[in-house]
Amino acid sequence: MHIQVNDVEEASRKDFLKHRTDPEAPRLRRLLALPDLSRTEGSPLKEIVGRTLKVKSLSDFDTIEIPEIVRTDILFDLFNMPEGHPARSKSDTYYVDDDHVLRTHDTVFWYYYLNHPDIKERITRRESFGTICHGKVYRKDEIDARHMNVFHQMGGLYLAPDSQNVTPEDLKNTLSEIARAIFGDKVEFRFYDHNFPYTDPSFEMEAFINGHWIEMLGSGMPRKTVLKQLKLGQKYKEVSKFPPVMRDISFIVPDTFIPNDYFDLIREVGGEMVEDVEQIDKYENAEKFGVGKLSYTFRITYRHLEKTLTNEEVNAVHAKLEERTERDFGGQRALSRCASAPACTSARPAPTASTTSSRRSSTTPATRPWAALPTTSRSRSCPQ
Repeated sequence: MHIQVNDVEEASRKDFLKHRTDPEAPRLRRLLALPDLSRTEGSPLKEIVGRTLKVKSLSDFDTIEIPEIVRTDILFDLFNMPEGHPARSKSDTYYVDDDHVLRTHDTVFWYYYLNHPDIKERITRRESFGTICHGKVYRKDEIDARHMNVFHQMGGLYLAPDSQNVTPEDLKNTLSEIARAIFGDKVEFRFYDHNFPYTDPSFEMEAFINGHWIEMLGSGMPRKTVLKQLKLGQKYKEVSKFPPVMRDISFIVPDTFIPNDYFDLIREVGGEMVEDVEQIDKYENAEKFGVGKLSYTFRITYRHLEKTLTNEEVNAVHAKLEERTERDFGGQRALSRCASAPACTSARPAPTASTTSSRRSSTTPATRPWAALPTTSRSRSCPQ
């Protein structure tokens, strides 16, 4: 399948660029007007693309064409390049306006591909799939035999359920196929570890060309945090090597209370520190709490992807949650306690439930709506 992304926003920004009168505007218009050599007949780059697409491992891949003018929040924020990141500097990037730039990397196609309706449907069906994207990218850079401010990249993405057990070695094998398809069976190449904001593990590949090792591409397994940011629409469970801290919170609320609204509050207060929320108790006792009142207990698992949480950090967030529970839901006696967890210290006890004229519900687990099906990448190549 070939996907052509027609972006109304890009058309609007091109029209805006036509009316800019500053000295850089004509330069941006000239750059955009340059031909895409990866699609130009007779171009060596088109030959490279053709050889790559014939590689057996990529035979069932889709292809996608994406806008050349993209939003900064898509190009940078979603790929773990926040405000202050060097890639966002106006000394390195061509800005059309404050919120739009000429694309600086082809990996942005992940966003457009994963948000395409047909691909979302494949995700729902838990299928594996992949795509190739190629075209011009733009960076303010030195000019020499291997660098230019307008150059071409080709990228690939492969996603599959974890049950398929796709590994970095699968990725390297595919990239090895591509290297041989482009340079011949006798080409020497090597991989070495690297670091990219949106893949982990990451590595680059060099090929030995005319007596020199030359960088060919960067690659890696997409970070699941990035896939989450790209809004796959399916749950996946993030795995952290750091210990969890579990806290229980109990409170009495009117029987109009909706647990899903409370999950939203927990996400709002706890943010990325909240890994899991489970409703472990629902208790009704008219004699003790009054008519139309219910007691709930939720177990919250706090865990960070990049560090061990301290009690002080968890206590601060949990205290704010208690305050918001009372304020937003009219929760009475919002009390907390530690559940079993390595970093947990004792806290105030939760109220003891009476069995007189009472009714308990079974436990109801609830995870974040963004948590879920792990997916993995096998191929992302960006010859430069």
